[in-house]
Amino acid sequence: ALGAQVIEKHFTLRRTWPGDDHYLSVDPQQLATLVKNIRVVEKALGSADLGVLDVEAKARQYARRSVVAKVDIPKGSIITRDMLTMKRPGTGISPMEIDKVIGSRASQDIPEDTALTWDMLQ
Repeated sequence: ALGAQVIEKHFTLRRTWPGDDHYLSVDPQQLATLVKNIRVVEKALGSADLGVLDVEAKARQYARRSVVAKVDIPKGSIITRDMLTMKRPGTGISPMEIDKVIGSRASQDIPEDTALTWDMLQ
C-alpha cells in the first residue's frame, strides 16, 4: 500500500525444507529481487514535492486566470460580481479569492479589462 513503512515477508534459506512456513517464504535470491523491485517502485513514485519547475512557471502563469474588471470601475466604487470576469494570464488576483474582492472598495480608477491586484482595493 502507498505509504507503507514496513514490509514483512517470511524468509528461509531453503523453500524445500519441511515445515509450514518454508514453502511460503522467500529464499535469499527472491528476497534480493523483492528489495530490488521495491527500490524501482520507490523511484517510480517519485517525490511528494509537487513544486513548480522553473521551466513550467511561465506556462503555468499563462494557463491560470485572474480576476479582471469587466467594466470601468471608478475609484471609491463598491465592487460587485457583475463588474468582474476571469481571464488569462494569471498575473492578478486568483479567481479562488473572488469572494474577498466582492464588497471591497476600489482605491483607484480601474479600467475595463484590467487584471485586479490587491493594491487596487481597500
